[in-house]
Amino acid sequence: MHYFKLNKFHLNITDDEGWRIEIPGLPELTDVSSKEGTLLMRGDHLNPAYGSGSKTNMLFGSRDLKRMNLLKLLNMLMKGILKLYPK
Repeated sequence: MHYFKLNKFHLNITDDEGWRIEIPGLPELTDVSSKEGTLLMRGDHLNPAYGSGSKTNMLFGSRDLKRMNLLKLLNMLMKGILKLYPK
C-alpha cells in the first residue's frame, strides 16, 4: 500500500448522527445508533439523515468500527504507516 501511496485514511465519523465506535462498556451505543432504518422498519435504529441507507452489508451506511479494528488502526497510525484525516 505504501508503494502506491495508499497511506491516507479519511475517517468520516461525523457524516451523520450515528455512533460508529464500539465501546465495550456501553453496547447500547452501537446496538442502536450505529444502525439506520426507515420509519417502516421495525427494531432499534436511527432514521437516516443523509441517505446512506439501512443495509449493514455495504461498505457505507449502517455499520460500526469494532474495537479490534480501531486498535489495528491506532497501531498503524503510531507506526507512521497511515495518516489520519478525521472529518
